[in-house]
Amino acid sequence: QLNIPVFGVSTLESLAWYHGKKKNNSFLAVEMKANSEEVFGGIYKFLYQEKRLEVIEFDRTYEKGEWEISLKNYRDKYNNKFKHIIASEKLAFTTESMLEIALNKINSCEDLTIYHWQKIIPFYN
Repeated sequence: QLNIPVFGVSTLESLAWYHGKKKNNSFLAVEMKANSEEVFGGIYKFLYQEKRLEVIEFDRTYEKGEWEISLKNYRDKYNNKFKHIIASEKLAFTTESMLEIALNKINSCEDLTIYHWQKIIPFYN
């Protein structure tokens, strides 16, 4: 109704942003518990000069064994430039990160018409 963009920012993306801007690690694997056999995971690269996140592996549900293999591969490849982040149960501290990501998208001169509320699909699994 107000014709303003709505940005969907995942919890994993906001965690990657929060840790990426504070740590000297460019590759960030972020995980949240899904159930006893699965995790929600995503892998990002924090670009310091541009102050933005690049998605390496989109957020999705992984079987624990599959996620562990992916973590090992990235850890072996990027060593000290790789950080594994496990989400805590309290995530309010990422609120500022979500706002920074949205502001970054606005300032990047992207086509804001692609951010329509009907295209943002929450994932509850």
